Amino acid sequence: RRIWKACVDASMKEFNKTYALLDVDIKHVIGESFYEDVINDVIEEARKIARESEGALIVEFDDMPPAMLLKSNKSTTYFARDLAAVKYRNENFNPDLFLYHIGTEQSLHMKQVFRTAQMLGWRREEDFVHLAHGLLRLKEGKMSTRLGRTVHLKDVLLEAEKRSLSLIEDQSLKEKRETATIVGVGAVKYSTLKVHYKRSVVFDWDEALALKGDSAPYLQYTAMRCRSVLRKGGSYTAFKSLSKEELAVVREMIRFKEVIEDAASNFSPNIVAAFAYRLARTYNLFYEKNKIVGNDQRMAITEATLILLSSALYLLTVSLPQKM
Repeated sequence: RRIWKACVDASMKEFNKTYALLDVDIKHVIGESFYEDVINDVIEEARKIARESEGALIVEFDDMPPAMLLKSNKSTTYFARDLAAVKYRNENFNPDLFLYHIGTEQSLHMKQVFRTAQMLGWRREEDFVHLAHGLLRLKEGKMSTRLGRTVHLKDVLLEAEKRSLSLIEDQSLKEKRETATIVGVGAVKYSTLKVHYKRSVVFDWDEALALKGDSAPYLQYTAMRCRSVLRKGGSYTAFKSLSKEELAVVREMIRFKEVIEDAASNFSPNIVAAFAYRLARTYNLFYEKNKIVGNDQRMAITEATLILLSSALYLLTVSLPQKM
């Protein structure tokens, strides 16, 4: 147990370094071992719906295979420990929803856990959502420990920062490094979040760090372009008749509320990412074809674009640099 505890402590120390790079703060970290002292109570409660089979304790369902609570040697299973976690979370946090972000290969297991929680009267089955995600792959193919084809997230983030330095001009070395961190980490986050969680992500350095196309640097650069335009000043008046390019930008902007509601109800940040990319692309076309500074209406469109683009990136936890 001493060795195990040392491994846990060393692992968490490294995990937290990576979370810090991602600007992620996790409030509660509760591992499987936490439930060791309470799992017997959960199993005893579950006996009212379970039965013994060849020395093991199982829960049966009408429409799927049975799940095992105790093995024949009386050791507990993932299923039992996941039930203990549901009970603990329900009693201590009482959440509106239980969201499980676990791979698609665990779909049957999660259905069994959710159904059992309902059978025990803890929660309704619809209170649980399994966000069954795909895999992260490299261009060379699926990651494989055996083939030596694995990538550590921390190394990816550090490499992203390093590569981002080449995108940055006209800054001191300190400013460059700060900007590179924002651009690099944003590129990694966005390249994952722009893909629906059910689909596998194929990570491509060139695509993730491109200044053109569906990438975080492209969106960050567009926001910086809006800021640059707005720094040149101008007052805003009521909208007059809109040109073709102006109308295209406004049409994208007015969808923002609908996009946020859709993304939230479907647990799909990729919907926000798609909106941000469409808005940036439409604004850049408008920027290229119109003189903006000195035109109140176009300055107003630019400010609104910056506000909505910044808001979308904020929801995706992608930060904006001071300049780029």
